[in-house]
Amino acid sequence: MRDPCAIVRPSLNKELLTMIVARSTLSKPFIWLSSQACCLRVTDKVRAIAPWAVACLLLPLHTANAAPYRVTVSDPRNAPIADAVITLRPAGASSRSGARPTLPVSAQPIAIQQVDREFVPRVTVLPVGSRVSLPNNDAVPHSVYSFSPAKQFEFDAYVGSAPQVLTLDKAGIITLGCNIHDWMVGYIVVVDTTLAALTDVKGTVTFANVADGDYELRVWHPQQRAGDYVAQIVTGDQNRLHTVAIDVAPPRTRYKPPLSVKKY
Repeated sequence: MRDPCAIVRPSLNKELLTMIVARSTLSKPFIWLSSQACCLRVTDKVRAIAPWAVACLLLPLHTANAAPYRVTVSDPRNAPIADAVITLRPAGASSRSGARPTLPVSAQPIAIQQVDREFVPRVTVLPVGSRVSLPNNDAVPHSVYSFSPAKQFEFDAYVGSAPQVLTLDKAGIITLGCNIHDWMVGYIVVVDTTLAALTDVKGTVTFANVADGDYELRVWHPQQRAGDYVAQIVTGDQNRLHTVAIDVAPPRTRYKPPLSVKKY
């Protein structure tokens, strides 16, 4: 049986193969095409191109790789630092244009509990547009407030009362306090990026999918001595780990009287 490829005009077959391979080389992943896969049946009136060949030519020129990226935070003595907030933003991301990414938010308010006269958790990271509730789980009242530019409020949280719900409509650090219990301090970090998380007890954060490219990496911690750590990083096949050393002060010691001594 005669090879159908033999009826293809040699120059046309070679040109098409060159086009597809060149296009595939610019795209990811690379598509290997055999010479027979590019065979065309050319008649005097019709030159039919297989649909898959057209699809190969229409592949996007740039498809960014995405892979896990890990950030590890420690102090100058190499001890891990927990509860550090890590954010990644693409370099040059839209601060000039004012555009903001659409961030996924929970349909239900995120609870920051008042337990044993403390805010639990102490540090919370949430995207802009989230809602938080601050339920009182203690047997004593609280008076919760914030004077932070990102959100200012003040309300009483009585025993058994419905929790107050707040909408976080601005990025920034919100410091929580209680007018009754001076030692109570908590933090809400409101972010405008999808790549934001808290370090664990080992001082690490692993982002599941970070595309190759240039990013601004920022580290914030409540006890950080020198302000935010900021670095410009490049992620890629050979760079999937970043180690940060920051200097943090020990937690401020605040007197917390036992409930057995004074009921407040």
